[in-house]
This record gives sequence, C-alpha cells and structure tokens, in this order.
Amino acid sequence: MDALVSVVIPAYNRANRIINALKSVQGQTYANWEIVVVDDGSTDETVKIVTDYAGREKRIRLIRHERNRGAQAARNTGIKAAQGEWVAFLDSDDEWLPASLALRMAVARRDNVKVVHSNAYIQHEGKPREIYYSPAWSGKIYRKLLVKDGPTFPSLLLKKETLEKIGYLDEKIKAFQEWDTSIRLAKYFNFGFESEPTFIYDYRTENAISRDNLRGAIGYEQNVTKHFMEIVAFAGFEAVSYHYGVAARWYRNGNDFENARRCSILARVFKLFSFTMVLEKIRYVASRIKAMVIRNVINRLHTNTITVHELPGAIKSSFITREGVIYAGMGESVVRSLDNGLTWSSPLKSWTGAYSIYAVHVAKTGYIFASPKGPGVSNSEKGLWRSVDGGNTWDRVIDLSYGDNTICIWPLAEDNEGRIFAGTYLDGSENYLGTGNIYRSVDSGITWQKVYEDNRKRIHIHNIQIDERSGIIYACYGDSEHGIIRSINHGESWEKILPDLPQMVGICVTSLYRFLGTDGNGVKGKLFRTKDDINAELVFDTHLPIDNYWLISDKVTGRIYAGFVDDGSSRSSKAAVYESRDEGLHWKRVYALDIKKEWDGFHCASNIMDGRFLCSVNYDGDTRNGQIFTLGE
Repeated sequence: MDALVSVVIPAYNRANRIINALKSVQGQTYANWEIVVVDDGSTDETVKIVTDYAGREKRIRLIRHERNRGAQAARNTGIKAAQGEWVAFLDSDDEWLPASLALRMAVARRDNVKVVHSNAYIQHEGKPREIYYSPAWSGKIYRKLLVKDGPTFPSLLLKKETLEKIGYLDEKIKAFQEWDTSIRLAKYFNFGFESEPTFIYDYRTENAISRDNLRGAIGYEQNVTKHFMEIVAFAGFEAVSYHYGVAARWYRNGNDFENARRCSILARVFKLFSFTMVLEKIRYVASRIKAMVIRNVINRLHTNTITVHELPGAIKSSFITREGVIYAGMGESVVRSLDNGLTWSSPLKSWTGAYSIYAVHVAKTGYIFASPKGPGVSNSEKGLWRSVDGGNTWDRVIDLSYGDNTICIWPLAEDNEGRIFAGTYLDGSENYLGTGNIYRSVDSGITWQKVYEDNRKRIHIHNIQIDERSGIIYACYGDSEHGIIRSINHGESWEKILPDLPQMVGICVTSLYRFLGTDGNGVKGKLFRTKDDINAELVFDTHLPIDNYWLISDKVTGRIYAGFVDDGSSRSSKAAVYESRDEGLHWKRVYALDIKKEWDGFHCASNIMDGRFLCSVNYDGDTRNGQIFTLGE
C-alpha cells in the first residue's frame, strides 16, 4: 500500500479561500493522504467552514491555536500531529494540481531521497497562469542554498523524520521560512526535483506574506544573519554581499530607506573584502591558461582523421548520446546505430510521404524526439513526435496540421534544467502566415507552449542554441525577412539583436563567444562572432558562393566546426567543413566536396560527443543517397 502522506495546512482568516485548497487535496490521484488544518487564531468563519467540510471528509482534522502564533508555529503543530510517514505543506490560499503528490512520490522512489521539491504555476490578478520556476536542484544542494533561496513550502514533500532531525521549523523567522528550512534539511539529506508544476501559487490574495515587502526584508536578513558563518565558509563573502544587496532591495520596496542604506553599505563592504572571490578569480584565470596550453599542445600533436560511410539514404538530422548510440533521420524513418554508423537498425518509426526527418533529438531524460518533413505527410502525422521507450512506441506531442503546406520542427535545443525548445520550418505558399514559431516544454516534452510567434509571411526558425552558463536562448529566423532573437527569461519574452547582420542559419555558443553563419541574401560564405550581442565582427570569409548551414563546438578541445553548402551559382567552389582552433579567429578546411549540382554540401551536423560528430552530405544533387562521416582524432 502507498505510504500515508500528512498534508499540513496552516490557516489564518482564510474563510474565502481554504475550500479550494481542501478540494485540491481531495482531487489527488495519489489516494493515501490525511489533512491536518491548523487554525492560527482566525477571527473569521475559517473554523466553521473547515469543521463543516470535515464532517463530510473523515480524513480532515482541525487543530486550533487560541491566539495567532504565525505560520511556522502552525506548521509545527501540524507536523507533530501528523500520522503519516511523509509530510507535505499546502498554504490555505494555494491549490495543488491533481498529480501533485503522485509526481513527487515518484521522484522520491526513483531517486531514493527523503526530500522532494518542484516547479509551480503562479496566478496573478487578471492574467493567465504562468510557470513559477524553482531552481532545478537535486542531490547535495547545501552550498547552492547558501548562495540562493530555493524551494517553496507548497512544493516540499518530505519524510517526517527529516523534520524531527532538524528540530522542526524555526518559528522566529518572519519570511523566507522555506529557505531556512531547506538549508537546514540540506545539511543532512539529498533533494529530489520534479520539473512539472505541482501546485498553483495564488498571488491574488491581498494579505499574502510574499507581498509584504518590509516583512520580506526582515525575514531575508534574518536568514542571512542566522546562516552567516555557513555562507562565508561554503560560498564566500561574495555570496554575503549578494544577500545584503537583495535585503537592501526588499527594504527599499518596503519604504524603509534607512535599513536599505545600511544593507547596501554592508553589501559593498563584503564585496570589497571578498578574498574568496579574488582567490576564485585567480584560480579561474590559472585554469583557463592551463587549459589553453594543454589545448595548444594537443592541437599540435594531433591531426584529424575522417571516416566516411556510405548510407542507404540521405540523413537530415542525427544525435549522439553520451553512451555513443546514434539516432538519425534517414529518408522517412528514424534509425539507430550502435557501432558509430557502420550498421543501422530497421526503422524505429516511419512517416509515409516524408522525404526527410528534419529533427532528431535525445533529451536528458532519454526520450527521443523527431519531426517528419515532406509534401506527402498527412495532417495526422505532421508535427513533433516523442518516444519514451527507446523508439518502440511514439506519440505526437506537437500538432502542426497546416493544410497542404509542408511544415515541421527543425531546430531542437534543451537547457540545463531540461526545458526543451522547438522551432518550426515551412515549405509552401509565399503568403502563408504565422509559421515562425518557437515552442517550449517544461515537462519532458509532454505538453508544449508557444512562446514565440512571427506572423509575417513565410518565416522559418532556422536554429536555436542555448548558452549553458547564462541560460540565454538564441534563435535565428529567415526567408522573406530575417533576424536574430534572444530570450533571457527561459523563452517568456524575446528581443531582436544584431539587426544589421545578413540572414543566418548557423549559430554556435562557446564559453566566450556566439558565432553566426550567413545564408543567402547576397552575402555568402561568412562567419561572424559576438561577445556582447551588440557588436559583431567578421572572423571568416570564404569568398565563395556557399552558405553556412551549421556551426558546432567541441567543449573538450575548444574546436569549432562549420559546414557549408553550394547554392548552385558556381561549379568552381567547394562545399566544405572548416575547423577553428583559436576561438574562430582562423579557419582551416578539413574536408571538401567537388561541386556538381545545386545544393551539394554539408547540410546538417549532430551534437559533438567524445570528439565525434556526424555530418550529412548531399552529393551530386541526389537526395536519395548520402554519406555520413565521423570527424575526430
């Protein structure tokens, strides 16, 4: 039988909201629960409403405080009265989603952890529901919590014994109480994380603690003071400086300018004397110099070797997993190779009428994604498909039924926290509108939200890349018009950057630069790089009528590779793969094709894994045949 979960709900004057909280627990797909409502001295009808409701639901218990003692005291009362092995928290003005307990219990079993937290939805007044992202931290997260606050109480599911271990909740903390609780828990226990939202955080309630800026400032500073020595020891004075800066903003928003000024001064002082930060910078510079020296030695001692394999069909997309398994879109099917492309499996999934599979991606979860392209693909087959069992069964997760036009997902990218972004590509009417779209999924590709829409005529999303350090998303679009856009908030909003550059298809993000490759618009065979997204410099010009279709980087060696395709205007040029070993300043041709027909060249490349990547070749203008090669040491 499933373990009993005790749901602790502190309540103070919530007569108008608490029924929704209770109903959301009743609606759980996980059935073995009890509710402990702790009324914290309410003066409205809260007690009567809960008492009446408990008369119809025997799994609800009500405990009363004679006077108001605060949410932490109410939670402690509920914890001590809990009969379950597990405890979960729900604020009386919030609501759980139906799978909330089931999802978190699944993470607890899968990861063998005693503490689980999750993302949520946030509901503002008069606005649609939005995702409220909690840091996607799992495992040992003690140091991370000393740097930044993390889980929220309604997202926490934990064994009762963990709360007994830390001596229950600190009732003196005025705000950011879950931050203090999480820090204390993380000293002893690993955390698990569920990326799918599990509750709705109601930001409409007038007396919500989070909206009291002065109380928030006091609570935040209480946490910093309480854990000061641990923050210094594990995160350094730079983290202390950051925290006092945050407290200053809270005080300022609460119109307490004296304390805001005090915290601002403390922030500057701790930053000035941040010896840990200085040492870290010295170590960072030293490691960069060491890496550059080692990289240069490796580059001088080793040369690339190229292994070419003939293929039974043209490959338009491919992906190499960490285990070395290759998935590729070959003709109208997704196939798999376990031996570096020498032999291939029978089709894992086929789409009748497709002449290519434009997107193949294997997510961090192991799920496989693919999208077919071709005029013969039926509306019921168009879109993005996902397999959760290695390619045996597939489900369509994005519907792209756009009449007779051939539309598919082309670029796919995934950030460090498992959010997946997909961009659309259209072949069809010049007047067809609304196809330059970017979709985002935060739940392993089950559901998708359109986060960018370009309603101009015939716009493709050519590429999407994500900076692993900053999380900034870059995308390029083009055809009737072109541009480069970026998002600094996980795709919630987008801005156009570098407006004076020609149309781009290739994008590559390294530790220092963003690289961009030209496609069409009379500007051929050029590569640009930018460090600040404001100014771009030309770093390579082939002086040939060839388009750059892709750019990828090897994070181990620092090398960057660029693939070019001939546009058919000249038979004297060579479609080629170029390599740079110095952050894009110099480029060397490492593989080439003699141009015979239009669009000969290197049309796509997989990710780089262990110094290997796969590249599709369109040779002699024949899309029915192709080659694929591994470029490595």
